[in-house]
Amino acid sequence: MTTWIVTRHPGALEFLKLKGIRGTFLPHLDVRMLKAGDRVVGTLPVQLIHDINCAGVEYWHLCLAQGLEDRGREHSAQSMEALGASLRRFRVVED
Repeated sequence: MTTWIVTRHPGALEFLKLKGIRGTFLPHLDVRMLKAGDRVVGTLPVQLIHDINCAGVEYWHLCLAQGLEDRGREHSAQSMEALGASLRRFRVVED
């Protein structure tokens, strides 16, 4: 099993390291490189999460509850912690 960490944000990478999440870092994900049993951690669009799940891969979303004033700005690992960042597993099923 490979853990793929997909983010372009240094603060998110540091936050994940502080939480003990280790893996191969990618700024962008190509679903074709995944193998069943792998795990992806990131903040990806729903249609990509669906494709990941269909490939037999777990998806863990980096959730960050932030106000409008915080959107679009870079966060440090400490500010993410203060904002209650968490990891949650999601499965997307197309209806």
